[in-house]
Amino acid sequence: MKAILEAYLKDKVNQYKEINYLDVFFSEDMLKYCQANHCGQYNKNWMCPPSIIPIEKLNQSQKYQKAFIFNHITKLSDSFDYEGMKKGRKKVEKILLGLRQHLNSYKDYQIIGVGSCSICPSCTYPDAPCRFPNLASPSMEAIGIDVLSLSKKVDMKYNNGINTVTYFAMII
Repeated sequence: MKAILEAYLKDKVNQYKEINYLDVFFSEDMLKYCQANHCGQYNKNWMCPPSIIPIEKLNQSQKYQKAFIFNHITKLSDSFDYEGMKKGRKKVEKILLGLRQHLNSYKDYQIIGVGSCSICPSCTYPDAPCRFPNLASPSMEAIGIDVLSLSKKVDMKYNNGINTVTYFAMII
């Protein structure tokens, strides 16, 4: 799988790295951030808390040994360029959708993406099941991963300068 991931991501992302899954740092503070509803998606999206898997289950899982983390840097016109941020996020989401196609022969993996799921114009949560459970993925922060601490631990740049935003995603 590593060779497939590297070949696919090589010209699409800025950095990628295979890491030990045990190096992934989970933090209750990330969930508190979600509960404070800073992004406006708490309890409104199938891929956001409280509807997704509790971090304790992922944190204690012995199922996964390796993870593949990558980032994509988007240049912005200024630090308030919300449209540029959305465009960068959509690019990462497109990379993740393509990655699913490249991994179609593998069954045992999870993609951890960026932000709340935006596959559908409006989420069915909580009234009906997710329309695309095989395409949707929670963000790293939504499952409690402290991306800043993890990026430092695995020597990947989190802050890439003025007027940029860096999106991280992971395959476990």
